[in-house]
Amino acid sequence: MPRKDTSTWAVNAVGLSHTTKLAQLYFELPGADAPAPRRPKSLVVFASLLSYIDFPNAVAYTGSKYAARGLFRIARDLFAQRGHRVNAVAPWLTRTPMTPDLVALFESVGCPFTEGTDLAVRACLRLDGDDGVNGRVLAAGPDRIFDMQDDLEGKDGAKGLEYFYGQVMPDWTVYLGKMREITMGSEH
Repeated sequence: MPRKDTSTWAVNAVGLSHTTKLAQLYFELPGADAPAPRRPKSLVVFASLLSYIDFPNAVAYTGSKYAARGLFRIARDLFAQRGHRVNAVAPWLTRTPMTPDLVALFESVGCPFTEGTDLAVRACLRLDGDDGVNGRVLAAGPDRIFDMQDDLEGKDGAKGLEYFYGQVMPDWTVYLGKMREITMGSEH
């Protein structure tokens, strides 16, 4: 049996794990002597809105983004204990070189996806630019940025999902049903 392509896991889970460890080590290095007060260092993790919903049509992608979300949830408190910040951006499916098959599936059922990285970049800059924000997840897409309410105060993203299903993507279950019909019997 040929080996399955594991590049999605390598990038989204293993690579993120290494990057987070490097950030932890780098953040502890002494800074240059400067008269200005030192800003807390900041790591922004890229998860996915698909790591908050059940989406069986892309096991490797969704699973690896669940791993990213899990790593974020553990790292945010550990980094905070050292005076650093960890936040996350959870973009909606975005057309990238890693997602052509998923984008094609979304297009085939008329489900919105995100073109370009503008929303994700804006969410990232918002999280990085506010030193008072730690442990937050901003969702980006398909047409807006919103707080997932998955935070250190003990919220688990349920309110963010309620907003997503009610305001952002009220027809998600219809789209998901159509995608399941298309992929029924195929391996994902």
